[in-house]
Amino acid sequence: MLVEVIVAISIVLTGIVATYTLATRAIGLNRVVAERHIATYLAAEGIEMVKNFIDSNVLAGQPWNRGLSDGRYELDYSPANNMFSLVLTGAIVRPLNYDPATGHYLFSGSFPATRFRRLITLANLGGGNELRVESRVDWETRGGATFAVDLENHFFNWR
Repeated sequence: MLVEVIVAISIVLTGIVATYTLATRAIGLNRVVAERHIATYLAAEGIEMVKNFIDSNVLAGQPWNRGLSDGRYELDYSPANNMFSLVLTGAIVRPLNYDPATGHYLFSGSFPATRFRRLITLANLGGGNELRVESRVDWETRGGATFAVDLENHFFNWR
């Protein structure tokens, strides 16, 4: 009878430990998925801001790729004055700051820094008639693992 009780307790404990392990792993993976979701949208936002930069040039009657020379940039949007700013960057990319009042991710401001870093790489191709835009967002999770999302788009002088 004692052996049966010990076997029953060990089976129940194994089930509880397995359930706990599964739950903690699911919570951890949920965080990774949520961070990847945010990073994907931040990378897409980087490409969209370059597109808006091109559209602003065209609407102002400027050359379509004015101010978009080859290089690595931090691209920021200031909602206060509805302006874009391209900042040429070196090897170190600053983390984006999060403004909880507006929900914007910005390089400027004194908001809390996030784990996300966005780098925009521009390359003029085809004699100035094509612009390759690469938007990379990388981040480090709480456990120390590093992840990245890379998006690429090409814009053409079709106007």
